[in-house]
Amino acid sequence: MRIFFFLFDLSVVNGWLLYRRCLAAGQKPMNLLQFKTDVARVLLSGASLATPKRGRPLSDADANSQKKRNYTCRPPDSTRLDGQGHFPAWIESKKRCRVCVQAHSKVKCV
Repeated sequence: MRIFFFLFDLSVVNGWLLYRRCLAAGQKPMNLLQFKTDVARVLLSGASLATPKRGRPLSDADANSQKKRNYTCRPPDSTRLDGQGHFPAWIESKKRCRVCVQAHSKVKCV
């Protein structure tokens, strides 16, 4: 039982570290205790998980579902807006998109 709580605490701390890394510039991050309190409040709130529906899905359900994409952190504004070679350039041939693996793009960051 102790290993379960240790692993749970470890995952919450890792989540807090990710939260701090991907925080927008200028925002004050919450401390670890407040983050743990918020996680506990959400888990204890009794929010019910969506149960899968039985039967044949509706045709418009496919249109509403979106593909899950990998999350990438946005670079800080100081890097994005410094004007040091972060401009889009249009190329002749399509290359693989860095964000979504299946798509191709004619725009390249120079």
